[in-house]
Amino acid sequence: MELVKKYQRINDPESISDTNIKDILDACEHPVIQFSEPTYDVKLLKYVDDLCIKYGESLEIRFYGHYTIGFDATWLTNIPNVVNLSVDCLTEIENIEHLYQLGNLEILSFGVFEFSDKKFLSHLKLDRLQELRISDNRKKNFDLKPLENASSLKKLSVVGHTKNIESIKSISNLKQLVLSQTNRKVSLEFLNETMALEELELLLGGRDNINELSIPSLKTLRVLRVRGFEKLPSFGKFPKLECLHIEDQIKLEFIDLTDVCLKSLIVGNCKNLVKISSLTTQKELFRISINRTKLDLDVLKHHEWPSSLKVISLWSGSNKWNDSTKQFFQDKGYVSYPWLLETSV
Repeated sequence: MELVKKYQRINDPESISDTNIKDILDACEHPVIQFSEPTYDVKLLKYVDDLCIKYGESLEIRFYGHYTIGFDATWLTNIPNVVNLSVDCLTEIENIEHLYQLGNLEILSFGVFEFSDKKFLSHLKLDRLQELRISDNRKKNFDLKPLENASSLKKLSVVGHTKNIESIKSISNLKQLVLSQTNRKVSLEFLNETMALEELELLLGGRDNINELSIPSLKTLRVLRVRGFEKLPSFGKFPKLECLHIEDQIKLEFIDLTDVCLKSLIVGNCKNLVKISSLTTQKELFRISINRTKLDLDVLKHHEWPSSLKVISLWSGSNKWNDSTKQFFQDKGYVSYPWLLETSV
């Protein structure tokens, strides 16, 4: 289970202190220097570039917003040593060729709504990237076939784009994948050919089930806000699964934990869920969070949990019940939150 990053964002700075970046990292947090409008100049960006040399992938540089005039990628020539770059939440971009020329990128997040060059990925130095996040544009038309050349890629997030999506199976080192807004007509069967995939998140979009999936290497599965989703597959198809996170699935009525040994179970806003079977067989469970279901929380409150359990959250519509239950579990030595959430890879 990967720890959730805590971000410290330095917004539109007029100056930046090396000490500030070091303090953020010493606090085990993730520093982001981000610009929402072109208040920067060459001198400031040259200093940012020096910080990129010093801190590498630990320091994220972000350009977003720029709603008045759009983002001019020419400014990127002043940070040639950037390793971790986000150019996202933008409407327009110009002179994008300067992004393609960055030779040290290992982590890239890209999202420009009015940018629709379907060959975008073919211009990137994909063999160097370890993490890539591609947000949607108006046309959702990026060709994903160049991902076959992303030999070093370990983390990938794709929002909306599906052309040649099966090329993802060729990424031999891919461990974490987020597919968001994927059309229900797109089969995910190609994922069965991924050799190293450990974490899969399906977000938004729509589909009834994922019965076509059988991924022996998978350890974490998240299904979040997928329209029409009503049935989980047999977990015998995921023999190494440890973490299951299901959220905002109003058609889901039943979860069968047969053939799985979980360490983390998170179920939220599944308002018609009435049963979780084989919960008593989960002898290695470390964390459980259940929120807004039809499950009998009083029964779960007094369930005989395994000694491995350390974190528990049961959340009802009654603040009085929630407060007393939180105290009940804390008195028993558990860590108990009102509601425990995880983020995507």
